[in-house]
Amino acid sequence: MAITDLVTDPMTFFREDGRRNRLVGPLALMAALVTVSLVTSGMFIVWLTAKLPSDVSSNLLLIRVLSAGISGLFVPVVLWVGYAAAFHAISAFYGGTGSFRTTLKYVGWGFLPKVVGSLVVLAGMYLAVSSTAAPESAEAVARASRAVTNDPYLTMSRLVSPVFTVWCGVIWLFGVAEARDIDVRGAAVSVGVPVALSIALTVATTV
Repeated sequence: MAITDLVTDPMTFFREDGRRNRLVGPLALMAALVTVSLVTSGMFIVWLTAKLPSDVSSNLLLIRVLSAGISGLFVPVVLWVGYAAAFHAISAFYGGTGSFRTTLKYVGWGFLPKVVGSLVVLAGMYLAVSSTAAPESAEAVARASRAVTNDPYLTMSRLVSPVFTVWCGVIWLFGVAEARDIDVRGAAVSVGVPVALSIALTVATTV
């Protein structure tokens, strides 16, 4: 069983993975997602504070690091557990019988496209900060931050985020079908509703 099978033949991947009772693979994917998220935030923080006076940069750095740390560490985990709980609950209406641990494991595997998507955002952040002048005073921080946030490179990288969520949804569909022992139609509804709501929220907050 290779990680490429998760993309090319997810049903077979999950059937073979079902023989293993370990969360090592999904945990590794989540660790990768957290790492890329922290690197992206760190890149922005370094750029933002690079030219500020030391008294301003130290206070701002502390606030930003705490915010980025909390967001980078907890948001992916909350999404993982949240998606798994939603899929598990909805699939119960279709006679789902598998354990929540198995659902959680398979949903974790399905975050592979999110790791790819986070790398796209990382690239967008790099291009954005590279083409924007860093602020040199406390008064310029908000203006410079908006300039990066609205930068075309970063905006485009975020706009394609729903594509990776849909890709995750396709993998989750087969994962939920196998984990909960339900048909693909039931799995499609169980996965489709939360994923559609997630995409709608992403689009609403990005556009």
